[in-house]
Amino acid sequence: MKSLEIKAAKREVFGKKESKKLHREGMIPASIYGNGETIHFTLDEKDVKPLIYSDKSYIVDLNIDGKKEIAVMRETQFHQIREQVLHIDFYRAVPGKEVAIDIP
Repeated sequence: MKSLEIKAAKREVFGKKESKKLHREGMIPASIYGNGETIHFTLDEKDVKPLIYSDKSYIVDLNIDGKKEIAVMRETQFHQIREQVLHIDFYRAVPGKEVAIDIP
C-alpha cells in the first residue's frame, strides 16, 4: 500500500460557522480516531486531492503541528450539489495491529 504525507494544523474552534470560514480559506476540517485520543485538525484542500480523487488506497502520514500520526481515510463527506469536501475522518493505524476497511 502506498504512503502519502499530508501537513495539518490542530484546531480548537468548532461549529458550522467556523467550518464555513475554513472552507472559504481552502481548508478542510478533519478528525482522527482510534487507539486513544481524538484529534481535530484542518487540511489544505490541495494536499488532499491526490488522496480523494484516486482509485488507490493510501496509508496517510499526517503531520499535525509536528506530531506524526499514521492513519487511513475512513469517511469523506461531500457537499450535496458541489463537488466540495466538507469533512474527512481518519482512523489511526497502529503498527502490528490489523485494520478492517470497507471499500465501496
